[in-house]
Amino acid sequence: MDWDAFRCFGRGPESGNLALVCHGSEAERLSAAQRLEMARGRHAPACVFIDPGVEPDEAAVLDYYYPHARSALCLHASLAAAAWLRRRDGKLPAAVRTANGQRLLLDEEGDAILFRLREQAVAADAPSTAWLAEALGCPPASMVSAPALVSAGSAKLLVELDNAESLRRLTPDLARIVAWGREAGVNGCYAYARLDDGVYQGRNFNHLDPAL
Repeated sequence: MDWDAFRCFGRGPESGNLALVCHGSEAERLSAAQRLEMARGRHAPACVFIDPGVEPDEAAVLDYYYPHARSALCLHASLAAAAWLRRRDGKLPAAVRTANGQRLLLDEEGDAILFRLREQAVAADAPSTAWLAEALGCPPASMVSAPALVSAGSAKLLVELDNAESLRRLTPDLARIVAWGREAGVNGCYAYARLDDGVYQGRNFNHLDPAL
């Protein structure tokens, strides 16, 4: 079984979110349960398995796994897969497809890989600011905009805070957040703060294990 590691969304060679790309005929034969077990054993934030493409212009089908669950979409793992495909084929593919059937278009600007996605409909309603303040362990006043539910293929609850210090001080009730997410069909809560123009810091809460 072949694995390659990539760091995505970083601002330098030593930063970014780790993703593992698994490829080869042995990987293609694994069931979803076996892939999840392998992802758990690797202890990486995300693993993506490369399967053969469906349409002529689709270089691959991407199947995403976190240590705790399979995912419909993981963009940082998609970037890792695209970087690996570009290295394998000598060029960036025009498109890939997720295992649940969503088609992703690719483009590049210089060395940057870009995905073109359409916003997906989200059926759930965002919880109230008061509920979120309790769930995140923060004053309601530290939230500077209304909580928003958005999806590009995997629904997230987005919560904007007033500064990075408020972000660091969060003491989230992970069990409560995960339980709400399962009921609402939302893949966790992403809290973030603006550091500078176009620069943000964030914390993602969709695990019961605080280390994740």
